[in-house]
Amino acid sequence: MISGLARAHSPCALAFPSKFSSCWTISRNFHSHPEPAKEYHRYVKHLVRLAPHAWRRGWRNHRNYGDFLKPAKEYNEYLGRLLLLAPHARGNATWGRGIGADGSRKGVAENPVDSHVADAVKQSPIDAYNKTNRLHTVSIKRRIYSSIFLRDACTCQQCVDPSTKQKNFQTSDISPKIKAIKVHRKANGGVEINWENDLPGFGFSHTSIYPPEFFRTHSSYEEMVATHSPNELTRLWNSHIITGALQYVTYDDYINTEEGLFRALRMLSRYGLLLLRHVPESESSVVSIAERIGNLRDTFYGRTWDVRSVPQAKNVAYTAQYLGLHMDLLYMTNPPGFQFLHCLKNTCSGGSSIFSDAFHAVSKLDQRTFNLMTRKAINYHYRNAGEHYYYEHPLIERLNVGHVNYSPPFQAPFPEYGNMKECERTAALAAGLREFASIAEAPDSIYEYRLQEGECVIFNNRRVLHGRKEFDTTTGERWFKGAYVDTDAFMSRFRMLSERFKDQDVSFLENHARCIQWDIENPETGRRESDPLKVWPRSRSLPDAEEYAQMV
Repeated sequence: MISGLARAHSPCALAFPSKFSSCWTISRNFHSHPEPAKEYHRYVKHLVRLAPHAWRRGWRNHRNYGDFLKPAKEYNEYLGRLLLLAPHARGNATWGRGIGADGSRKGVAENPVDSHVADAVKQSPIDAYNKTNRLHTVSIKRRIYSSIFLRDACTCQQCVDPSTKQKNFQTSDISPKIKAIKVHRKANGGVEINWENDLPGFGFSHTSIYPPEFFRTHSSYEEMVATHSPNELTRLWNSHIITGALQYVTYDDYINTEEGLFRALRMLSRYGLLLLRHVPESESSVVSIAERIGNLRDTFYGRTWDVRSVPQAKNVAYTAQYLGLHMDLLYMTNPPGFQFLHCLKNTCSGGSSIFSDAFHAVSKLDQRTFNLMTRKAINYHYRNAGEHYYYEHPLIERLNVGHVNYSPPFQAPFPEYGNMKECERTAALAAGLREFASIAEAPDSIYEYRLQEGECVIFNNRRVLHGRKEFDTTTGERWFKGAYVDTDAFMSRFRMLSERFKDQDVSFLENHARCIQWDIENPETGRRESDPLKVWPRSRSLPDAEEYAQMV
């Protein structure tokens, strides 16, 4: 789950593919386009100019790290195609070991052949389709949509089951000859369409109805993403920023009110870190907290697990020693998205929790390091207690909602096989990890907080690095109860609550603010609690306003 910094994409990255496709892709024959060499070199110059800015801008400015992934992916796709087409920029180029006119790789041709002959000899199904079928489109509000797209998007009761909300047909069932024979534009901005060559069994009486919101959603890529991504800005933080911004939500608000849960999810989306307070002293409390968002992620540690010092520990977390910054379960294909740690006992000396924003560290990387750490994977493994897990992740994942992967305790040996190429790869990765660690582990990047009994910390395991200081078990006890929830479950609940509150005044989110920096020590209990003098100005409209007034 992750929101990013702004929704604007790199205009150059988006503009380029559309121009490129009109010259090269739609023609379906890269050699038939007039002056291909001239066009090819013109676009190469565009790519060279855009290369330094294609990625870093996205990490710093996008509201959702996933928002800039599509143009980035398209950028790479077209760049790769240009490079592969290099031998064919001239009309008399040979096939060699390059790419064919259909976009597929070819073997070595003994004799050069004309590209048009090669097209006739080997043709992809898509090329064959485009030569035998006319693409029918519909113009709506000065935008062009394919008939196939509009028919596929129909949500009438014939097409989508009213109960299951699932489609009753397959896209492959739609005829390539489907055509709109009647388009009626309604006064409210909606559209009704009747079809020729409709799906079998539907007939001429079938009418597809599209509300005005449908065309707003599909007016741009940004609008489409906005319907699936709550409008919440991700904010990068260091120790100074998070000290002033970190808030808590009371257990009662979180469990019993939708407003309290929504505020918690917004804070997690924004900073990736949140505290709950006044959590009941029960081993089942962490289950209630996690299941408020979604189903628990069951791993070989169990649905829940205890973080306490034990003899013969099978994980460094189950010791009393210092545990450096890391993320959990990176040796799995899909590591858990969010982690919950409920403090049941914390009477020993030491053991403060430490956190660092990996997104902030990534934003500070050198451009060459950033590019390297998105391409080269790092090996992670767990091989203990009858379990053997292994997976490879790059430090930075562009194509997976902007995840970061960093877990030194579980890092496996680099893949070296006795040649210079792997030696150089290892050296480059080690240098990249040093640069990342120097930023993430710097004192001004780390937020330190000692959890009190009755508190639960929730954090994004794919963004926020966590660890802890060593502690002394001879002076007391330290016992946390933990659980995981996947990112998909978090995002589903966040989307539903965002839709519920999108047309409402959300000033209650500010009124419920409880900043950790407002804490003072209660001399009667010895616990740190919010200063009522600072909480009161934002609490006048709350149900417990009288209680705060008496405290003041």
